Amino acid sequence: RKLWGKVSSDDILKEASNVNWFYSGTGLSSESMWEELHGKLMDVSEIVPIQKNSINMPWCNSSLKRSRKSKDKAWAKFDISPTKENLNIAMDMQSKYEDRETKSQIK
Repeated sequence: RKLWGKVSSDDILKEASNVNWFYSGTGLSSESMWEELHGKLMDVSEIVPIQKNSINMPWCNSSLKRSRKSKDKAWAKFDISPTKENLNIAMDMQSKYEDRETKSQIK
């Protein structure tokens, strides 16, 4: 699973600026255009780290776990459908989760 929350939007934009977003030909079918676009998006997503394992920390309670699941679902939705709206929702959920995690660690 890709961890989009670990990459800043500046890094994503920097990587995206290195991609040639024009199609390779003019007479392409919609299927080949989609495959080409998908390939370019996958190239950009290669900078995103992949989750290796999960470790429960001592301060991890049920509320924090629910928040983490909500955040993960939002990022999974963004992975499936990378739209600006889904990105904003996922980043908001990421921020809320980080705030709750910090508060849990302080207790």
